[in-house]
Amino acid sequence: MLEDSNTDYLNRWHKVSPVSLVHFFISRGLKLARELIINASPAFVGIVVAVDDRSFWLGISAAFIVSLILLDVIVMYITYRYRIEDEQITIKHGLFTVEELNLKYARIQNINNSLPWYFKPFNLLKCTFDSAGSTDKEAEVPGITKQRAKQIADAINSYQAEHVMQTAEAVDNDPESAAADATEAGILKLSNLEVTKYGLTNGMIFLFSGAFFPVAEKLIERSGIDITEVLTEYASLLPMNQTLAMVLLVITAALLFATFLLSITAIGAFLKFYNFELHDEQQKLKRISGLLERETIYLNKSKVQGVSIKQNILAKILNRVTVVFQQVRQDAGNDVKSSAFIIPMLKPDDWQSQLKLIYPELAETTFNFSAVNRHYLLKQILYGVLAPVTILVGLIVMLTDWRLVVVGLIALPMILIAYVRYKKYGYMILRDFIIIREGLVGTNFHILHRFKTQHMVEITSPTQRRHGLASMKIQMAFNKLKLPYVPLGLAREVINQNLFLAETSHQHWM
Repeated sequence: MLEDSNTDYLNRWHKVSPVSLVHFFISRGLKLARELIINASPAFVGIVVAVDDRSFWLGISAAFIVSLILLDVIVMYITYRYRIEDEQITIKHGLFTVEELNLKYARIQNINNSLPWYFKPFNLLKCTFDSAGSTDKEAEVPGITKQRAKQIADAINSYQAEHVMQTAEAVDNDPESAAADATEAGILKLSNLEVTKYGLTNGMIFLFSGAFFPVAEKLIERSGIDITEVLTEYASLLPMNQTLAMVLLVITAALLFATFLLSITAIGAFLKFYNFELHDEQQKLKRISGLLERETIYLNKSKVQGVSIKQNILAKILNRVTVVFQQVRQDAGNDVKSSAFIIPMLKPDDWQSQLKLIYPELAETTFNFSAVNRHYLLKQILYGVLAPVTILVGLIVMLTDWRLVVVGLIALPMILIAYVRYKKYGYMILRDFIIIREGLVGTNFHILHRFKTQHMVEITSPTQRRHGLASMKIQMAFNKLKLPYVPLGLAREVINQNLFLAETSHQHWM
């Protein structure tokens, strides 16, 4: 299809490619199929139990469901229209009930041009827009050419350059460009081995294990296999004490299960971040990654609400950190949900060089953190460890045997954890930034732009007031953070300064 030239495409309704039927079937049809099957499950059970000719009626039911899905997908394609206007993009679809989504350019945070596998042979793209709006409807235009995707991106960037970023030059947004443009200040490439490591550290293993256990339990129950009997049989084959053999088999099975789950998360990270590239394009960052679906995501630097550097225990073992450029989004219930633009894996010494992409003011900053007051540690030990352990041990001794007082030794590792957490806590108060350091095994950093602070709360207990201390709750658009046990005078000074910055700053924060 020959695209319109110049500005002829503006303020006109456009259709998407017929190949979008595949996209609508995958994104909408499969979801509808799942809902229909779940809602119709009582009817299916009734057919299986009460009807003699089950295969006939189940076939009729399946054909009816497939027909509904195909009809919905076809109607979606026929009625789907989009229009590129001067200040917004409008998307409309529906036959009897017409849904119209108006997305203002000023509210768009990211432009995500992806290349799903089913669009690849036709050289088409799916253009998705992340915004800070209050809608739960995904704003996307599937099945369009690269030229049309570029026209949409140029319209958005030109508007934001004039009204949001205060710069006269729009950014070139060729979605398939993997080389650095002439305007780029730098580029970061990560090896596929590095991005695979992210799958080992992102915590998805716990989600998979939680979802897998109920399924595994049902499968074992249906199979009629007695796990204890199987383990006993294998343990009898080992030339050692049977109890020790059973313990070794259970540990081996747990390790194999953990390895299986880690492999799944590692493969997921490999597919998502394959051939990861990060480009710096003046007022935007461009991230290109993905194997099955090649994604190009654009991030407006002005819309970043803060930067987090995260390191959990597995990342600590691998000596890596994850950099998160935080944004904000709201759902239909007005609940704030953060939206993250991440660099999955970096060495700990490299994150400051990437931080300057968003905050160049911090490029030469030496990070010297002040410690929180030692009364924070005393509070954690007294109220977080000694008090609950004393109550627990007292109940156990009264209800059972006095010799179980040794349970109180559990307080020792808990005190050690409290001490390590206290030592990790630190903060820096700069003219334009608040930087908080915290963690347990790994170390996390949170860099907050002060003028983007939504509100701050001073908290003082009687003990804190007696020692001239206070805690601060800092509400950002993406999260709420706490800075405990700092000097009271400093807390009030920071709160007053933040209020002044928020009221006098002319910078755009959203």
